[in-house]
Amino acid sequence: DSMQPEQWYLEIYPAGTSKAAAISQLARQIEAQEIVAFGDNLNDLEMMALAGLCATVPDGVKEVREAADTVVNTVEDMMKEILLGKDEIEDWKGKGDKSCGFM
Repeated sequence: DSMQPEQWYLEIYPAGTSKAAAISQLARQIEAQEIVAFGDNLNDLEMMALAGLCATVPDGVKEVREAADTVVNTVEDMMKEILLGKDEIEDWKGKGDKSCGFM
């Protein structure tokens, strides 16, 4: 993947692998109709670009906050919203009508 100087860690993946590649493969295998993604750092942008709905947390990096459809306090909060019903998801999708990434 990549190293960010302001970050304190380094993530290394085998060539050709990424969160986006894994999500894409899983979606094909299970014939998913929709993808929801949660991300907070730069390595999540590619995955978020595949999603119909994507969310981040308030302390997510600026680029991810800008790409997300919604900002939630926790992933658990987002899951509660999704489980309450699809209307909330459709409302979020309608805001800006964009993909969740830069691709």
